Amino acid sequence: MSKSNLVKSNWVILHENDTLMIDNNSLSDERIHEFQEEEERKKKVSETMSQEEMADAFDEGLPARQVEILHPDENNEGEESSEGTEEDTSNLLLDEKTIDNAESKRIEETSQRFFSTETSPEDQVQAKMILQDAQTQADQIVADAKEQAKQIIEEAEREGFAHGKAEGLKQGEDEVRAKIEEEIEKRKKELTANYEKQISSIEPEMVDTLTRIYEHVFHVNFGKDKAIVLHLLQSALSRLDSNQGFIVHVSSDDYDEIMDEKETLRQCITNPNATMDLIEDTMLKAGECMIETEGGIFDCSLGTELSELSRKLRLLSFDRR
Repeated sequence: MSKSNLVKSNWVILHENDTLMIDNNSLSDERIHEFQEEEERKKKVSETMSQEEMADAFDEGLPARQVEILHPDENNEGEESSEGTEEDTSNLLLDEKTIDNAESKRIEETSQRFFSTETSPEDQVQAKMILQDAQTQADQIVADAKEQAKQIIEEAEREGFAHGKAEGLKQGEDEVRAKIEEEIEKRKKELTANYEKQISSIEPEMVDTLTRIYEHVFHVNFGKDKAIVLHLLQSALSRLDSNQGFIVHVSSDDYDEIMDEKETLRQCITNPNATMDLIEDTMLKAGECMIETEGGIFDCSLGTELSELSRKLRLLSFDRR
């Protein structure tokens, strides 16, 4: 087996900064796959070619014994395919560091071949087109993103405007409603206060008016209705109580009419043992009359009754305040 395809560590100049970390697991899997393909190819070639032709046809590639270092489990398969001597095998053994350095060298050369200034014009044009296409796609992605962001912002602004408008209308309606209710309540209080004031001022006026009306009516009708004095005397006698008797004083204008109704007045006395005398009092005016008892003198004249009525009306009006 030819040794020209071996790469020894003392042949390669390596720099400390020129290193590349390689995943040995993936590398070993790749080596195993390449080894299996190579063995399959050689097996097919051996059927039609001699041992010498097979040796000449052997292409430079990854040494099979290197796989034994990475995966010792594959020793049997490597020994079956190996045709070298033990001396050849010892020369083929490389440590892991040498393999890593060689692989690093190969990757570096590949990178320099594709990215150095010695790249062919066709490759440079193709690379430029790829870069331009990538830049175009990137620009398009950025433009699409900006457009999408713009649409999102506009949609958010529209939604915010609609929401704000609805909120503003609702707030305006609430403010107007509150203002109207406040105005109504204020007006209601003003009307109530005005009503109370009117009532307070009207009641005394009504009392005075009613009093004047009573006085006017009674005085006007007195000449036609003499029964008013009789009614006043009857009402007074029915309310008074005396053990001795009553002396009724009437005016000269009313004496004759009252004398005719003396028995009617006597029937109004609640005490049957009490006496009643009717006398003409020249000091009294028409419509005036008094009842004298042992307890005092009671004025039951028309004017007195009207004054008492007016007083009671005024008291009633005062109590309502």
